[in-house]
Amino acid sequence: MTENDPILLYSRKRAADALSVSIRSVSYLIASGNLPTIRIGRKNLIAASALRAFAKKGIPTAIAA
Repeated sequence: MTENDPILLYSRKRAADALSVSIRSVSYLIASGNLPTIRIGRKNLIAASALRAFAKKGIPTAIAA
């Protein structure tokens, strides 16, 4: 893989940066089923396509834990 390859799977931190929200908000979105994840070993990763679909759909007005 090279530097120019697109990111396919995002960590919670990278997903939060991409969506301009907090890591806690990403965790809430995952727990509420609004953002699907892929489990690899102990990690829950978010697919780039899931982030794009979520961004098109829009972020819920109230993100509360």
